[in-house]
Amino acid sequence: MRLKTHEKLRKRRQRRRAALTTGYAQVLDAVRKRERGKKQSPVKSAKPKRDGGRPPKLQPDETTLGFVEGLAKIGATHTEAAVVLGVTRETFDRFICKHKKAEEAFENGRGLAKISLRRAQFRSAMGGNAAMLIWLGKQFLGQKDTHMSRDHTRKETEYKLELVTPGDERGA
Repeated sequence: MRLKTHEKLRKRRQRRRAALTTGYAQVLDAVRKRERGKKQSPVKSAKPKRDGGRPPKLQPDETTLGFVEGLAKIGATHTEAAVVLGVTRETFDRFICKHKKAEEAFENGRGLAKISLRRAQFRSAMGGNAAMLIWLGKQFLGQKDTHMSRDHTRKETEYKLELVTPGDERGA
């Protein structure tokens, strides 16, 4: 009876070893020999090391990078881009951080969006839009709103806001 059990175990080990790849079997042998106290030279794996888990949802291929740049061109946030690409915000952020080309595509798209917006603003201002002319003057020329008093002296108005909450003694 004992011989049959030993024989079954030996055959099971042989089947397992045959199912394992050559590199993995060599590593197991090296570990077993080391455990027995025999000296063993380091074993090189026959197969290249592989990362575990499933493949990432976003790959830095031309199609994905084109989508990323196009979404940035229309002013999409990371959250909106993630929704369009079918991933979570965290996955999209990791993709942008991990792949330099993806980060460059997103920044390039944002730059193109800003240029388009600026072009439209100048076109609107040159078309006679007074509000746009005032706003662009403040942004680019450092112009400010000043108020004229009755004696025709310029005064800049300063407002101070104080938040009073219910139960606050200052407001009572």
